[in-house]
Amino acid sequence: MCAEGPPKPDETAVIRRALALCLLLQRAEFESMAQDPDVEEARQVHTAMARRVTVRLHGEGLWDDVPEREKPLMAQPPGTWTSADVDEAHCLGDHLAALLWALSIADMPPWDTSADVEAQIRMIQPPEGTSQPLRSGALRHEDEVRAMLSAAAAWVARANTRLITDLSMDLTRNVDLKKLVGEAAASAHANGYAGEPIGGDFPALGRAYRDLDEAQFRSVHLVAVQRLRALNWLLGREESSIPSSPGARTSTAGPDGRAP
Repeated sequence: MCAEGPPKPDETAVIRRALALCLLLQRAEFESMAQDPDVEEARQVHTAMARRVTVRLHGEGLWDDVPEREKPLMAQPPGTWTSADVDEAHCLGDHLAALLWALSIADMPPWDTSADVEAQIRMIQPPEGTSQPLRSGALRHEDEVRAMLSAAAAWVARANTRLITDLSMDLTRNVDLKKLVGEAAASAHANGYAGEPIGGDFPALGRAYRDLDEAQFRSVHLVAVQRLRALNWLLGREESSIPSSPGARTSTAGPDGRAP
């Protein structure tokens, strides 16, 4: 007998996770500002603010709504996050973007654009002492969520093609990757998952996906992975694992000098 997956969250659970992520993102902002070693007074102030956010998370009963992967990060003492910790937390803006979309509160940002974390915090920053200030328009139907998940999966698959190629050209020696990417880009466009292909590839940041530099690739990749993770959770599925630093490697270009 197959083991059952996690329960499918209801609207209240989605709102509570959105609120918990909002507080986590707020703490990330304070942790980032607390990293300046040259201004001790500012460091102490922002560390105190990070502590206040964490206390508030517990006080409003939202600790259990923090995703399991992020609980160790939130459990760290205030003022101790590294730059890598802050970057990891900021990536959750795209997890939150998918939740706000599912709650009919905001549109899903473009697939090549990271969510605006500051705008999200301004949009849903819960007043002190209020555990559920968000007012959902309505939780989107499962069919809509499945369609959006397919879009996220298409963008993750495009990233995986590049990752596999970078890891080993031997794995793709007998595969016409250019043709496969072209077909995937055309299909994604036909299904409304991506704009019109550029050079037979997914359009990203105004260019063909293959032409993204490493920093751009990492950003676009994480957008898709975090949204896919949130959409899986919305459907009661196991959340997909998140690479710690996709894109942080040496690229192996093809004969034309570009990675597929």
